[in-house]
Amino acid sequence: MMATVKPLYNERAWAIDVISEIRRIAAQSSQVVVGAGGEWGVPSQSGAKTLFPDVLLYGDANHGMLLQGWELKMPDTPITDAGLIANAKEKAIRLSLDSFLVWNAKEAVLYALCGGEWIPCRNWSTGIIRTRADVLANELEWKRMLGEIVEGVNSFFSWHKVAATPKYAIGQITAVTEAFVDDGTPDVAKAIARLRLNSAAFRDRVRVWWKTRDGEFSESPDLNLLAREALIHEFNRILLANFLRPVCKETFLIDELSDKSTRKSVDEAFLNISRACDHFQVLEPHFASSAVPPRLCVALNGFLREINLSSLDQSFLQTSMQSVIDVQRRKTRGIYCTPTALARLLAELALDNLEDNVIDPCCGTGTVPRAVVDVKCAAGMPVGKALDTTWASDINQTAIQFTALSLVRTYDRATLRLFNSDVLGLSPGKSVTLVNASTGVPFEASVPRFQCAIFNPPFIRADTYGDILPKYFHFPEGIPERADYAALVILHVLDLLEQRGTIGVILPNSWLATDWGEHFRALLHEKAAIRYVVASANAKWFDNADIVATLLVAQKRDKPLKNGKHLRDETTVFATTETPIKEWTSETVMDMAHLIRHGGLPNKLIERNAISWEDITSFEQSGLGWQTFFADTSWLKNLWKDLKPITEFLDVARGSRRGWDKLFFPPDDCGVEKQYLQPVLKSPTSISHFVTSADSLAFCCAKSEDELRSLGHTGALSWIRRFSTATNGKGRPLPDVLARNGIRWYEMPVAELADFAMAINPGKRLFVARLARRSFVNQRLTRLSVRPSARRHLSVLHALMNSVVCLFQQEALGFPRGLGALDLSSTRIAEGMRIPNPMALSDDGMARILRSFDPVCKREILDLENEFAQQDRIAFEHTVAKVFGYEHSLETIVNATLRLFKIRNSVTAGNSRLKQQRERRT
Repeated sequence: MMATVKPLYNERAWAIDVISEIRRIAAQSSQVVVGAGGEWGVPSQSGAKTLFPDVLLYGDANHGMLLQGWELKMPDTPITDAGLIANAKEKAIRLSLDSFLVWNAKEAVLYALCGGEWIPCRNWSTGIIRTRADVLANELEWKRMLGEIVEGVNSFFSWHKVAATPKYAIGQITAVTEAFVDDGTPDVAKAIARLRLNSAAFRDRVRVWWKTRDGEFSESPDLNLLAREALIHEFNRILLANFLRPVCKETFLIDELSDKSTRKSVDEAFLNISRACDHFQVLEPHFASSAVPPRLCVALNGFLREINLSSLDQSFLQTSMQSVIDVQRRKTRGIYCTPTALARLLAELALDNLEDNVIDPCCGTGTVPRAVVDVKCAAGMPVGKALDTTWASDINQTAIQFTALSLVRTYDRATLRLFNSDVLGLSPGKSVTLVNASTGVPFEASVPRFQCAIFNPPFIRADTYGDILPKYFHFPEGIPERADYAALVILHVLDLLEQRGTIGVILPNSWLATDWGEHFRALLHEKAAIRYVVASANAKWFDNADIVATLLVAQKRDKPLKNGKHLRDETTVFATTETPIKEWTSETVMDMAHLIRHGGLPNKLIERNAISWEDITSFEQSGLGWQTFFADTSWLKNLWKDLKPITEFLDVARGSRRGWDKLFFPPDDCGVEKQYLQPVLKSPTSISHFVTSADSLAFCCAKSEDELRSLGHTGALSWIRRFSTATNGKGRPLPDVLARNGIRWYEMPVAELADFAMAINPGKRLFVARLARRSFVNQRLTRLSVRPSARRHLSVLHALMNSVVCLFQQEALGFPRGLGALDLSSTRIAEGMRIPNPMALSDDGMARILRSFDPVCKREILDLENEFAQQDRIAFEHTVAKVFGYEHSLETIVNATLRLFKIRNSVTAGNSRLKQQRERRT
């Protein structure tokens, strides 16, 4: 007797039948739901996690419009199961869908997003199906129920008026990228960990990868980051293979892969596609690809094949690819995507002869090389010629792949001048490996001297890049070792250029106003004529980082200048963009480039100042940063000679910092005698008026412990003894840590008492506050103490330091940081600030200034823009200007000050979170 074999009918088999039945129903009627798919994504074994819903409903024949996802379970899983609902909800959110359905063959529930919550809005049930066996035995019943569900879903979509445009190209594919990476990362990271244990060669690869990560270096590699990078590399291989289907028949090879395929067979499939269709830089395996399970590749390929990527218009697909890259660089931390419009502006400014060879040696996600090719093609150059004269390199393999994807413009095969290299290892004549587009065979090429280099170097802090500098790299003579990494790269890339070659670069604004920036600018000026410096006056260009960026375009000299010389007729254009980058179009960018190069009538796009190097040198020697030159400085040269260094009248230093606040700033109930407690101003946020009072107390005792004991001052003595046996965070005794020559370890010198205070990180308010009683000030403030020879001028000094001439210098001497705050050190104030000479005032002039300042002094300090809208402020400024003889320039000075203020604070425009953080620190 033959044994009875029970047929295996699990969720996978049932899901495939469900998809077939939905297709049959859709073919027989004209409804919203046109088709279904997903059998490629159904798990082969029970309980396995899937990347996509078990069933996908489509609203068009090409499967371009994804409507809804379904999660299927057998009847032994309750329809109310929390895991089932959470899984369906998560996938709906990922795919940008506002509804989903769960069905366990017994019951079905349709959920819709309403008011931010997922609400069950329709349900179906049958009393016949109760067990797994019932599903197979009652096929007619679940198909009858399925017909009702499809009818109900069609009604739901008809009522909700589904949009008739493909959503997936930018929405679904980017969402799938995140799903593919997020779901795969844990397992791939575990696989990478196993590979490290089993292979010395693989350990070496991981170590090299980690050392060359942009801005990332520590003893232990981040395997999750490596897993994400490997997954993204795999995603891009599959994405490009699907795009190439119409012109490359070998793409069928990836369709033959299954859950049982090996990693070797996956990589061989892509290698064969590359041999036939090129694009090796995208299709080659990542060194950690062996950790990515083939099942993920199969599921992803099934989804992309089903939605028929190749049927899309190429321009629409390119937009989708760029969106995918934007998502992916977030997942691979450290690869920042240059905004397309910004890259285009830089290319327009830097490119002259479009037939010249151009290189981006830090190509990242490929936005800059793509912009270079676009500019060349827009002028009529054939695509092949544009690609042939555009070179790009990066040390990171993922960056090379991103760039190759960015340069995929047409189905035409063109050899990309794209290769792996550390930018600091590039030199003319160096041999690099390219891939022949026609044969797929690698070949060696020599790096030429270039006529142009355009790039956005990675942002790497000065305290971290020492670990990634090549051993053969020589630090440029004259550049401080705390200089930004970008400075090293720029000076090195200049050596790749021919004489009179052009360099165009995006770099953080720190080079404009820091000490290392001064050395960098001097060395750069020796080697190149600085043509354009461009900044934003309306919001940051990069919305994903606190870095404030600038554009720099310079032309290499025939011969370096020596000893700080400058050419008599040489000028540099300082320009600001006046509209948010999100509003820039291709036409706008070309208009802006023209206005920066040549100037023109007043416009809403660009503000432009051309400054001679004679003036630049003069202002630099006065301590002003280069951000000054984005404002009108025509008035400054004439007025500057009449101003006096602030140190003629005041001692300037940072506020007191004795190193242990718990000792030196005691609470009110500390028990210390009053004569040993001095007022202290701890925070600039407590300053509301131009005349202010201390907000706390400081322990200030110069007596010895024996003297205190003999005087019976037990409060001060007990307070000192409380800390005499304490240690700092490293276990060192406080008396040793706080020891200073000439004072006791617990002493705060009276000589540090201040008359005035300034914030070292001002925000929207610029001011100098006078202390009603001489007090200590905390390290967050700059203290200014009037010298004995100038004490009779204390009140007028206060007024003059709050006049617009000095407020302008606060902006010009400081360094604008990423959140809008100004880094205004006491050293810069002491070395650079100049004020109208109070000693030159007659008694009448002094009295007029004090009278006009009195109403300003009595009210609250306002943010700068509101401050200069007040009548009392306007009257005060006119009085000072008239007394000192610069009234004819007053409007220009006020406008220049507000200009610098606007540029600094524009970085937080449209970002309320960053704005709130900055204002809290003001």
